[in-house]
Amino acid sequence: MGKDEEFEQRLTYLFQLLSAREATPEEKEEFFRLISETGREEAVNDLLGAHWANIDPDAALFAAGESEHLLKRIQAATEAYEDPVIPAAPVRSYRLIYRIAAASILLLLLAGSYLVLVRRPVSGTSVAATFKDIAPGGEKAMLTLADGRQIALDDVPVGVLAARGDVTISKPGEGALVYHLDDKSEKNVAGQATEYHIVSTPVGGKYKVVLPDGSRVWLNAATTLRYPIHFEGPQRRVELTGEAYLEVNTVAGEAGRRMPFQVLSGGQLVEVLGTHFNINSYEDEKTAKTTLLEGSVRVRSRVGGHELKLVPGQRSELSADGKLKLFRDADLEDAVAWKDDFFSFNGSDVYSVMRQISRWYDVEVQFEPGLPREHMTGYISRKVPLSGVVAMLEQTSDLRFRLEGRKVTVGYR
Repeated sequence: MGKDEEFEQRLTYLFQLLSAREATPEEKEEFFRLISETGREEAVNDLLGAHWANIDPDAALFAAGESEHLLKRIQAATEAYEDPVIPAAPVRSYRLIYRIAAASILLLLLAGSYLVLVRRPVSGTSVAATFKDIAPGGEKAMLTLADGRQIALDDVPVGVLAARGDVTISKPGEGALVYHLDDKSEKNVAGQATEYHIVSTPVGGKYKVVLPDGSRVWLNAATTLRYPIHFEGPQRRVELTGEAYLEVNTVAGEAGRRMPFQVLSGGQLVEVLGTHFNINSYEDEKTAKTTLLEGSVRVRSRVGGHELKLVPGQRSELSADGKLKLFRDADLEDAVAWKDDFFSFNGSDVYSVMRQISRWYDVEVQFEPGLPREHMTGYISRKVPLSGVVAMLEQTSDLRFRLEGRKVTVGYR
C-alpha cells in the first residue's frame, strides 16, 4: 500500500470518528494536522465532497441568518485568491454548500457539529501576519497550604510534595495533583479545625486535582478551587471561582449514608451524589452555567432560593439577580471542549470569544467603539499560538486585530 493510499484511509477513518462524535482529543488533533499538510489538497477536497453529497438537502444545518452570514464569509475569503483550485458549488438557499479548496481556506462541516478553520497561508497584508507570536497557555497552578505556604506546581519535580497526618499530597506527572488518604494512618483529631488547601490556575494555565475522596477536578484558566483535606460531616463542600469540570465519586459517610458533594460557586450551590458536570462561573460572564453530562445535580440560587434539578444533557444559567433558567438541549461538547484543549464557539458573540482568548493567552483585550456584536461558530485548537487563532477569526469574520505587546485591539473592517 502506497503512502497516498495510507493517508486517504487514515483521513477517512478519522473523519468518520469526528462525524459520529466518537473521536478522542488525540484523534481530533491528528485529523486537523493531516488536513493542514501541504500537497494533500486533492484528497481532502474529495473527502469533503463525498461527505457533502451524503447530507440530507432538507436538513437545516444552521439557522437561516447564521448560514447566510457564514456563506458570505466563505465567499469573501474565496475571492481573495486569484486562482482557486476548485470552483465553488452552486448555492442552495440557507445551506453551507461551498467546497473550498484546501490550498486556500478549508471550512469543514461535520454533519452540522463542527465548523473548523484549518491553517492556510496568511497574506502579507493580514494583521495577523504582523503579530509577534504569543504562545498558548499550559499546565500551571499554585498550591496554597493551610499555613499559607505556596508551591508553584509547574516548577516542582514529580513526586511527593507534602504529608499531613493521613493525607499524602503528590505530583504523579505534569499537570496533576493527587491527594491520597491512608486509612491506616492516624486520623484527624476530633474537634481539630479542618485544614483547607487552595489550587489556583493563572491566566493561561490549567490543572487537574484528585481530591482526598477520589473525585477529579479539571481547572480551566484563571480558576480557584478551595477544599478541605478531610471531608467530614454530612456533606463534602468545595468552593470554586472560574471554570471546572468535575467527576465526583460517591462516598458513604457515617451510618453508611451517602455524603452529597457540594460546589459553592458565585451565587449558586450545586449539590450532587456522584456525577460528571461542568461549571463556568467567571465573574466577567453574565451568567453562571452548570452543564450536566452524567448523573443528576441540584442547582440552588443563593438569592431567593430558586432551585432546579438537572438531568444529563441539560444546562442551567444563573443571572446576576439570582434567577435560574433551564436549557434542556445543552451542547455538551461545547461545554467541555476546553478540557480537551479546544475553543468551541457555538454562535458566541465576539466579546465572549475574546474573553476566552484573553484568559488562555494572558492578553488584555480592548474593542474599538461601535464594534458590532459579531457571532462566530468555530472549533479551534487551544494549542496553537495566538497568531493562528487570530488568522482563523479574521478569515471567517469582518474583524481585524492589532497587537501591541500583550494588548489585543479588536476592530471592524
